Amino acid sequence: MDQNDGYVAICFIGTNFMVGTTIKEMTLSIPSAGFIADLTKVADVPKGHDFEKWEDHFVFKRDDILNPEKKFFVDDILTMEFRGTVEYSKQPESLGETLWKSNSKDFTFIIQKNMKTIMERKVHKYILRQYSSVFREMIDSNVNHFDIDDFDHSAVLAVVKCCYDVLLQGNWRPNVESLLESLRFAIVYDMPIIKERITKHLSGFIDATNVCKIANKSLEYDAPLLKSQCIISFQNVLKIEKPMMMQLI
Repeated sequence: MDQNDGYVAICFIGTNFMVGTTIKEMTLSIPSAGFIADLTKVADVPKGHDFEKWEDHFVFKRDDILNPEKKFFVDDILTMEFRGTVEYSKQPESLGETLWKSNSKDFTFIIQKNMKTIMERKVHKYILRQYSSVFREMIDSNVNHFDIDDFDHSAVLAVVKCCYDVLLQGNWRPNVESLLESLRFAIVYDMPIIKERITKHLSGFIDATNVCKIANKSLEYDAPLLKSQCIISFQNVLKIEKPMMMQLI
């Protein structure tokens, strides 16, 4: 859900995380309001509006959706149903995906807690050394492993997957906490490109429940792009007259 200049746009968010998907047909219904709409049609907004050419969205007037007489909200909860067909076509495997799946990795992160090994995560030396001056020096000194006791496995995994540009591939998905920790990891071990990639992913997680926390971290970690996204999100939150709780079916 996004809002801009008096309008609210709602989309089927599931496809944001599915590379190679196309919505063939999709309807949005809000039973309490007796409302149903076709998400594949072009948004009906004034010419030149930011939502004018958005695809796979339905756009409401903000005043309409918040009008209690129209019953979009019931007990402050907006219940939406999406029904349709999503087509998936397998995309050609990237070089990063191929390397990520390979068994030729030759550098090991050993994640420890209380002096005990919790998990190991492998990576190619020639990949890792491109992203970090710290690890480049280790690798060039013939170091084959590195013990980590100040970051958990999810943070290390997020960083390693970002090295192959496959963060959203596979069953595991990062959350805000793991991304913030992986951002700290990228700073500690001098990985500016990985920091930028994680920052972009974090921007997609910003909402009313975490914008203040992420904004504080953007200042602490010197992440101006993330800071600017937090400012935009915070401005949008302030425009909402009451909390929007959504239940998706």
